[in-house]
Amino acid sequence: MKDTEEIRYPQPRHLLLSIPFTALLLILRVVFQRTIALPLGRKMGLKEKVRKKVSPNAVLEAYYRTHQKQPKERDLIGLAKQCDLQPRQVERWFQSRLKQDQLSLTEKFCEASWMTTVTGTTSIIGLAILYEKSWFWNDRECWIGYPCQLTKVFVYVKWQRTSEISFILFAIMYLSVRIVIFPYKVLYNTYYYTTELIKPFFGYYFMNANLMVLQLLSIFWAFLIFKMMYKFLQFGTMKKDIRSDSEDNNSDEEETEQKEASTELCM
Repeated sequence: MKDTEEIRYPQPRHLLLSIPFTALLLILRVVFQRTIALPLGRKMGLKEKVRKKVSPNAVLEAYYRTHQKQPKERDLIGLAKQCDLQPRQVERWFQSRLKQDQLSLTEKFCEASWMTTVTGTTSIIGLAILYEKSWFWNDRECWIGYPCQLTKVFVYVKWQRTSEISFILFAIMYLSVRIVIFPYKVLYNTYYYTTELIKPFFGYYFMNANLMVLQLLSIFWAFLIFKMMYKFLQFGTMKKDIRSDSEDNNSDEEETEQKEASTELCM
């Protein structure tokens, strides 16, 4: 990997450049979210949910900070006796307290907008750089002379149909790239074709092991996507994102509270 007059290789000292670039990205992220993403969300009709503040309780607050944020039933009974409350009241307190620590809808929208912008920008730059490279079109040339978040934004602003179309396009792209192109072009190239040109070495085994793990993860993620597509075809709409457990828990809690409130009114 020594530099020549014709070829200059990356050196370990170049990794130091990641430090100022990381600081720059953090600054750009804050500026983008405050000056672009936040006003954009408001124009797109993003509405923040009003969060109910919990009543101050020193005993429950101490338990929340030092123990489980979702106590078990026996702990709820013990805390209820200490605070002279009903176990259900204590459970509601912990649910509301947990919501206060979670990201708001506006924060989630800004984060998703930032990730969409970064991913889109890097993809365009990468394609512009690789377009004229011969090994971009013929992956076997990689080894010659050898000594590589859009749908959620629409969900947050309740553009249901747009988010569904975006999800379908994402699913088609993901499944075709990760399940078809990646194993057929990348894994086959790195695992089989490299041995025809170079002898296997530590980097060969290490790289292929990581790529195999990535392929297994891709299969698992593809299973989740198929599961969401099945629900979409069954119900005609995407009710939940099965990857977002916290958001699902919140919606379930809200439904439970609404049912209990309606029951109390009827009584």
